[in-house]
Amino acid sequence: SLLCLRVHSNCCLVSKMDTEVLWSFNWNFVEDAEEFTRLLDEKIKKDVFFISKTKLTEKEIDEFSALLKENTCLNALHFSSNNIGPNYSLRLASSLSTNCALVYLSFSCNNIGDRGSNAFGEALKVNKTLSYLSLGANSIGNEGLQSIAEALNENQTL
Repeated sequence: SLLCLRVHSNCCLVSKMDTEVLWSFNWNFVEDAEEFTRLLDEKIKKDVFFISKTKLTEKEIDEFSALLKENTCLNALHFSSNNIGPNYSLRLASSLSTNCALVYLSFSCNNIGDRGSNAFGEALKVNKTLSYLSLGANSIGNEGLQSIAEALNENQTL
């Protein structure tokens, strides 16, 4: 059955698509980025991952990006309403260049702006597995839209 990892407002749980909780932890008790990474590394081997309304640190973003680069089993990522801004989004977008498993990415409400969408555009030029991408409510202007449009001309899967 489809397994799901959901992180939302300081609570994390693994479930069988919302029917049975298999594992959970309170985000407030995660002491540092290393523990966060260890927990994610154990649990990211799931089909679907939700992470929203969190306050990730720079180190946690870097660790999560590194995990995404090497991911071979996560199919869908819902990373929304984290308001990470353009600098952190550059790190996450770069992980799409090498990720060969993710087919669904919802990355809305993260305030990535043109800089972040330019990074997504570059990653999309080489990513061959992603077939759904949502970048809504991210303060993307004309420059960012142009970058995404150019990437879509080269990307045959989106």
